[in-house]
Amino acid sequence: MALGHPKGLFPLFFIEMWERLAFYTMLGILLLYTTDIERGGLGLPAAEGNEIYGLYLAFVYFTPFIGGMMADRFLGYRNAVMGGGLLMAVGLFMMSTPGFAFFTGGLILLIIGNGFFKPNISVMVGNLYEPGDPKRDAGFNIFYMGINIGAFAANLVAASVRNEYGWLWTFRTAGIGICIGLVILLFNWKMLAVADRRPERDPEDASFGMIVRNILLPAFGVGILGYFLRSRRDLTSRLRLVEHFERRVRLAETEHDQAIRQLNENQVEMRRIEGLFDARDGRIRELEEVAEE
Repeated sequence: MALGHPKGLFPLFFIEMWERLAFYTMLGILLLYTTDIERGGLGLPAAEGNEIYGLYLAFVYFTPFIGGMMADRFLGYRNAVMGGGLLMAVGLFMMSTPGFAFFTGGLILLIIGNGFFKPNISVMVGNLYEPGDPKRDAGFNIFYMGINIGAFAANLVAASVRNEYGWLWTFRTAGIGICIGLVILLFNWKMLAVADRRPERDPEDASFGMIVRNILLPAFGVGILGYFLRSRRDLTSRLRLVEHFERRVRLAETEHDQAIRQLNENQVEMRRIEGLFDARDGRIRELEEVAEE
């Protein structure tokens, strides 16, 4: 026991702290990196950068459902956390390689890895305590302090590394953070066996096909419908903007034509006035000649 809590709590505390530091370090620069055009970013339009950012967060909160189910039935919690951490580390190092393809592949691995890592490490904290143990809530409070510390430190790390070494080294720093957490997990692998469970399938559990049919497909359907409705609204807004622009162009062309016509009329009037002055000068010269005679 440590401070009245199971010994496995503090390794899990530091594993989660390093993972959250890596997560928020990457998240803090994700949108800026995708839209940056001056200092080595991807240079995407702001709309595309926001779509990538939003989709990433949506799947980060969706995949833990699948990751938790896979750990319960097939992997066990320690294996799920280890596998998820490895996927996230590989994903971050892929994102630290220049090129949109590496960026996209790394982001996908991050999403999948988070699905295995995030739900199962929290379950391991709960499994350290006996049912009804009054210290369980305090243990989770300690565990969540690791999350807060990692998230707070990430703001300082992301800004300083980005400013000193650039975007790609910020991703690498996040990947190193994940690796530190995995090393802690390996060193405490046997100690954390008490927080694990043998994967098993209860005959009363819903089948994977039922879960896909009743949960995953409707969720994806609603998401896709929302995406297309949003895209349609954006398209309508863009069409209105184009129409407004075309009206402004037509108005400018009309004003230009009117200005040209007015200029031509002014030139004609100037030539008429010049003709009158020439006629006056000619008449004056004639009168001067008559006067001299």
